[in-house]
Amino acid sequence: AFSAYSRAAYESANRIVTLYGGNQTMQQREGASPTRMTIIPNGVDIERYAAVRRGARNHPPTVALMGRVVPVKDIKTFVRAAAQLREIMPRLRVQIFGARDEDPAYARECDDLVRFLGLEDCVEFKGHVETREALAQIDVLVLTSLSEAQPLVLLEAGAAGIPCVATDVGACREIILGRPGEYPALGAGGFVTPLANPRA
Repeated sequence: AFSAYSRAAYESANRIVTLYGGNQTMQQREGASPTRMTIIPNGVDIERYAAVRRGARNHPPTVALMGRVVPVKDIKTFVRAAAQLREIMPRLRVQIFGARDEDPAYARECDDLVRFLGLEDCVEFKGHVETREALAQIDVLVLTSLSEAQPLVLLEAGAAGIPCVATDVGACREIILGRPGEYPALGAGGFVTPLANPRA
């Protein structure tokens, strides 16, 4: 049914707009004409995020995830990765910024995992906060999502000069590593990992 709806929509559309190049591959498989396709990516106010004043550099190394505490964000992989990282960085501080009320059962499972791994003094669930306030407190942003489109939080962190580690979903690779042939080539802004792979 989804394929049929897509083909009908693409056949009748004058323009087909998407957020990032990866979507265009799927759209073409569903019958979209390349001559009618265009990309209009999300944008962020670069000056607003470049002005983020980050705290004193003598704080413990701080890694954060900004996202709702729900299965699609794969918070459990982030917590497992934190446990491995803490083995080599004992002073590590881990923060999770995002609402916990959407899937209370999953939030409890995440709490249980933190306790099971002995990370109670390391991992903090901070709830929802203003993005710039959160970015001012961290050294690295991590996104362990199982699915994304073009996550604004990666664009915002990049504009604030914060390196990112994200799973290879949606536009994450494009945001962090750049598009093929982009000019000027700015270089990598972090790392891209496979899905559900804490060690990576």
